[in-house]
Amino acid sequence: MALSKATVFSQKYTLNPEFNDKKSNKELLGEHDSLSLTKCAAMCQGVRECCFYGFNPQKKKCRTHKKIFTSGVFNEVDWRYYADECCLSGWRRYQDHCYLFQQTFLNWNEAKTNCTNNGAYLVEIDSKEEDDWLVEQISMRNGGKNENQYLGATSHAQLGVWRWSTDNALISYSNFWPGQPNLYAAERCIVLDWDATYGTYKWGDTRCEMTRKFICEKDL
Repeated sequence: MALSKATVFSQKYTLNPEFNDKKSNKELLGEHDSLSLTKCAAMCQGVRECCFYGFNPQKKKCRTHKKIFTSGVFNEVDWRYYADECCLSGWRRYQDHCYLFQQTFLNWNEAKTNCTNNGAYLVEIDSKEEDDWLVEQISMRNGGKNENQYLGATSHAQLGVWRWSTDNALISYSNFWPGQPNLYAAERCIVLDWDATYGTYKWGDTRCEMTRKFICEKDL
């Protein structure tokens, strides 16, 4: 059974035993209370710059760092440190995935190629939480208005049957506006569609030859 994005991210951190019982304020993002290693991992995952974190199970503390520290090290027992892959500059992280909000206007096929050339794919949204996060990110840019974004699903093979382009899997989550998709034969692609009346985004179908902004996604 495939693991969800939320499940996978906590399994990708690598223990760095050479930092056992060590501590440093170099590259430090913050120190927080944390009841468990999993919660500490989630703290690091939730910060785009975090690539390294330490957890102290006795003190129930979590320290998040930009990267592995190489100086200013001193001894303090019970700290264990874990490294993680990070997103490239310009990309934003959510759970175990990186997202690039492209500002170029391309048609769907061109957008798909652009993402492929970046080692990624057109974004595939599989939960409300991911959807909400993407909307939040878009809305922070110029008020979020008139910036419809291509998603990676199409109904090229069969009208009204939406599949992700990476593996041809049926979409398992959707968030269409009322009346969408309207199933016009020419509208075989999906966008995150801004509506000024409601001041937010939901999904809508569109003609694939229309030029839109788009979001690339890749796995860590």
